[in-house]
Amino acid sequence: MTSQIALRGPAVIIARPRIRSKGRRRLVVALTLLTTLGALALLGRMQLEKHLRESVLPSLSQRLGRKVEVGEIGFGIGTAQLSDIRVRGPQDVVDAPLTKVRKAEIQVDLGSLLSGEVRVTHVALEGVVAELRRDALGEDNVSDLVSKLSALTNQGGSGGGSTRENSSASGRLRLQGATLSATEIEIHVNDEQTEGRALLRASELQIDSDRQVQLSGLVLAAQRSLQGHQETLDFEAGRLAVRPDGRIHFSAHQLQARSTDPRVHS
Repeated sequence: MTSQIALRGPAVIIARPRIRSKGRRRLVVALTLLTTLGALALLGRMQLEKHLRESVLPSLSQRLGRKVEVGEIGFGIGTAQLSDIRVRGPQDVVDAPLTKVRKAEIQVDLGSLLSGEVRVTHVALEGVVAELRRDALGEDNVSDLVSKLSALTNQGGSGGGSTRENSSASGRLRLQGATLSATEIEIHVNDEQTEGRALLRASELQIDSDRQVQLSGLVLAAQRSLQGHQETLDFEAGRLAVRPDGRIHFSAHQLQARSTDPRVHS
């Protein structure tokens, strides 16, 4: 005899958990958002580099009367990194431009970008080499640059309409109030009039917003010929401070100055 038992009751439906599908959806949305943001960031960097190369640098070259060349350009939040910078003028030797900078970081005010300007707040330089020259006729490669730099850093000051004119003429690049720091500095001086040669090294340079200049770690080796006399000047561990009012403070160790007359030994 066979007995059969029938089980009756409500059917139980086991639903597949939806947690996994929600997680996938969120992952897809996150990846899409990151990809979009990355593409926008890349496009923005490309546009910034294009603006820098095609607008700011040519305008700066025109203002300085020098050709400004830049190797690689990178960008961060509120910063631009430039490498292999060369500033070359008509009086410079082909293989020795006026200035070479190995690396530079430029900090800008992000708020100024909203108005179409690039307001620089700080410039940090590394590996600066300058070549100062004067030929036998007295023509040099730097004297005219002093007034041009002064005009460039003064732009945007008091004066009403001059602010707009200067801003537009410089490619809407504003340097007023910017500070500057530099490390590993070398200045080579070649004066054909006096047969003078000099090499000045500095470990650090600081220029604050009030235009106070400080140089530290100075090392100088200089010589020149003047009216038949050979003059040399050497010092180490020098410090130089130039105040906004023009006062200068200088200190150095092992300062040596010599003057000899070669005719006495002839």
